[in-house]
Formats: sequence, C-alpha cells, structure tokens
Amino acid sequence: MTMKHADIGDGSAMEQPDDNDQGAAPAAMAALVVDGSAFDRKRMRRELERTSLGLDLTEVTTLTELRDAIGLRKYDVIFVDYQLKDGTGLDAVDIIRATPLNLHTSAIMISRNRNANVVVEALKRGCCDYMTKDTMAPASLTRAVVNAVEKAKLATGLVEARKLQSDLDKALESFAKDCIADMKPALSLMLEEMGTATENRPNQNTTSKDHPDAQNLQSYGQTLLSFIEDIETYTTKIRHLNEAGKAASKTSLN
Repeated sequence: MTMKHADIGDGSAMEQPDDNDQGAAPAAMAALVVDGSAFDRKRMRRELERTSLGLDLTEVTTLTELRDAIGLRKYDVIFVDYQLKDGTGLDAVDIIRATPLNLHTSAIMISRNRNANVVVEALKRGCCDYMTKDTMAPASLTRAVVNAVEKAKLATGLVEARKLQSDLDKALESFAKDCIADMKPALSLMLEEMGTATENRPNQNTTSKDHPDAQNLQSYGQTLLSFIEDIETYTTKIRHLNEAGKAASKTSLN
C-alpha cells in the first residue's frame, strides 16, 4: 500500500511535542485524502498548506488503500474524490461508514463537476459536504474542515447521549420488572397501616409535632410510592414505543 504522510500547515512541518513539555500544543487534526490523481493530490496539499489548520495529512489512491488506512487510524476528516481507479467516492463513503474506528468521521466528497444526483446520494450516504475541485481554496477548505469536524462532534455526542438514554431505560425497566412488583404492594400496605394507626391514636389532640419521625416516614413513603408509579408509567410508554417501532420496521420490510 502506498500512503504519503506529512504534517502540513503554514507551509512547514510541525515539530513533535516533548512528552515532558507541559506547554505542548495539542495534536494536529488528522486528515485523509483519497484521490487517484497525483496532480489533484498535490494541488490539494498545496491549498491546505496555505490554511492555518495545521493538518496531519495522509494520502491514499484507491479503495483498498482507504480500507487499510482507516482500519489502522482514527481521522478527523476524510476528503474523497468521486472518480477512483477501483470504484467511486460513494463506495468509499460506504467503506468509511462500515469501519468502526472511523464510523463517525466526517467525509467530504470532491469532484471535477457538480452532479446533482451524486450530491444527493453522497449526502444520503453520510457525507457532510460536497466540493468541486475548481472551488478548492484556503478559505473554502478551512470552512469545510471546521464544519465537518463540528458536525462529527455533534454526531458523536448524539450517539453517546442515545446510548446513555438507552442504558437508563434498560435499568429502569429492569428495576420495574424485578423490584416494583414486590415493593409497591408492601409500601402501599405500610402506608395504609400507618394511616390507620394515626387515626386510632388514643390522644386525638396529639399533633404531628409530637411524632415527627412517624410523620416524616409517612411522607417519605408517599413520595417513594409516587416515584415508583412514575417509573411504571415511563417504562410502559417505552415498551409501547419499542413495540411500535418494531412493528413499523416489519411493515417497511414487507
């Protein structure tokens, strides 16, 4: 596999920071260019060097080299030429989206001509931007890279938030299934007995101030019962939504 690798930005290579240097600059963003044309790769490198992005740039020429590269390293942004020797840029995007290490890496499609159908399909498959080669300049490349990285961060954050929500839903469902069935009747009975005991207390003139612990316990119990009922309601809604989603998926497949 032929891969060219270099640190670029302001026309000079970046010095490797010393591990012991507390003031070391953050690592450069890693960018990958997938283009079979040596002329176009050289031109893109030149334009990127004129930006202030300070990219750590790697070049590959085919889908095979792309697959190897993204399987070994996480990139911040990937430029994909539409016309490749062994396929198209759309094939490249599919490969990127199928590689766990770079699943959420932003891809920018580049082409000599702007084809509306290709643009739409590229965006559908997960590209965050589309550029023609005649519009590549420091300003447009900077804007495209910054937007791509921000979109990737948002996408990753959304995935993590959804996972956390899913984990929370599963925990609540497990709690509702394993604990609430036993806790709710026992708690309800306890509150009922406490209420009866209060009503049958010999000295009816006794105020709640005379029995603060009992009063607090009853209040806490009522709060806990309300919380348990809220969990039941929430988990029931989640279960119905999941069942509706599965039914809709089966319908669409049929």
